[in-house]
Amino acid sequence: MYWSAVCRILLLTTALQVAVSNPPAADVHEHMWLQLGLRSERLQSLVLDDNLEQDQVRKRLLNTDVSGTQSTRTRTRLRVIPGTRPLKFELETAGEVVSETLGLNAQAVVNSSGQHQFEVLKPLWFDGSRFRTQKCYGTIQASQWPQGVSSTAGRRAPALAPLGDRLAWNQVLLMQPRINRAVAQDLSRDVLPKIDERVEDRFAEVQDRWLRLQSELNGWLPDQRVRGAAQATSGEVQLAAWSGNEPAEL
Repeated sequence: MYWSAVCRILLLTTALQVAVSNPPAADVHEHMWLQLGLRSERLQSLVLDDNLEQDQVRKRLLNTDVSGTQSTRTRTRLRVIPGTRPLKFELETAGEVVSETLGLNAQAVVNSSGQHQFEVLKPLWFDGSRFRTQKCYGTIQASQWPQGVSSTAGRRAPALAPLGDRLAWNQVLLMQPRINRAVAQDLSRDVLPKIDERVEDRFAEVQDRWLRLQSELNGWLPDQRVRGAAQATSGEVQLAAWSGNEPAEL
């Protein structure tokens, strides 16, 4: 999971801070303890989270009672924003929802298959001490397609079934753009808050671990107040730790 990957990076940073507890010679920065560079390309190539969820569907859309099943597959990667200080990055979650549903309204019963694509971005900042987050945003492309349509009129009067079913099928096809918009809006109300909440919860845990590590480090070295910073260049994520005044450059 991506929160574990973040924790491992922060633990490595802290371990290196402790390992070099004596400042280096003052030819670079007088109080700089640590400079660590991580290649952005390598970080962005990692799949931080690969998740599959199975859910029951039961809702009402466009005056139609909808029930069935859906599976949601998501994959999350890190996107580093170059030239940012403090470090800005985004968690990019791409996913697909596959559904099999039955829709029931006053005119017809519709069996449908859905295959919907979405991409969600969650902006985050890290200044070496704290994480800040922003509400996620994204795009959703819905594609819902009827597999079978039977008209209410045809179910009541079997002699009218061929004509009634054909008319109902044509009506469903005419409504496809509206149906897809409604499905996309529904997914945005469901998928985006769920991803947003999951990231917020996990980064709250990462933040708590990081603050505890900083507290322990300051306890080991009571005579020196350790500060940190993070930034992104065109090709690297750079982390630094120092005591005293903040250096002009990392």
